[in-house]
Amino acid sequence: MVKVGPKRSRIAEDITYYNNNQNAISMKDLRSNDRIQTGLQNQFKEYFGDRVFYKIKRGEEVPSSATEIDNGLAAQLLLSFYCTEPENAHQKYKLFDQNYSRIFSRDINAEQIYFVFRIFEAVSEAFRDVEDPLIRDYKLSKFFLIYVIRLLLNEDEIGRQIFEKPKVPILRHEEQIKEAIKKLAKMLVVEFNYLVRSRKETGYFDYKSDLKSREEVRGMAMELTKAYQRGLVRHPEESFRAMLTRDGRIPCEAFFS
Repeated sequence: MVKVGPKRSRIAEDITYYNNNQNAISMKDLRSNDRIQTGLQNQFKEYFGDRVFYKIKRGEEVPSSATEIDNGLAAQLLLSFYCTEPENAHQKYKLFDQNYSRIFSRDINAEQIYFVFRIFEAVSEAFRDVEDPLIRDYKLSKFFLIYVIRLLLNEDEIGRQIFEKPKVPILRHEEQIKEAIKKLAKMLVVEFNYLVRSRKETGYFDYKSDLKSREEVRGMAMELTKAYQRGLVRHPEESFRAMLTRDGRIPCEAFFS
């Protein structure tokens, strides 16, 4: 038994936290019944019915036909996309602790989680074409590419509107949005392969270290976004706006009504 005095409350908290983690009780478990997580779960039920299940605790029964979104993965996706910190997505112990209020802010809702989850699915599919098998299987690589997609959507007027307020677009036009994001992800993987090859040609590419470095992540993201933008000069039909609206045949306003 450990005894601590009143002036050493921080030590007591640290011991409690350590013991909880030793007993496989994580901050994720402790947050499972808070109003934020239960509120998000209720939003998913309201918006998607039985099509999507937002899982917030162990042992929850997921409907057999439902798409399951675990709140641990949701936290990593939100940190990468909305908080623009893919380099920290591997720090699972912080997601529901130090970073919790930033990740699950009052502005975050079910449709935003669902939107970035669909981006994750598109990136996962496109990642089959990543040439280096070690980088392909390294989870931070996907979170990095999700961040790059955020940067590109932010430069696209309709893309920015959708990721800021995806409720109407994602509920009514999910298939068109999904297809446009798939195409975008595939184009980025081509550029990502080129970036990896270029880094290897100039020496050893320590991808595990670089993908955890804020500075390196921003540098690589800038390379990919510039390459994509150069490509648009020759092929404007490959912009997110053009792909989504079928080169202008569908009015942008249609996605918000």
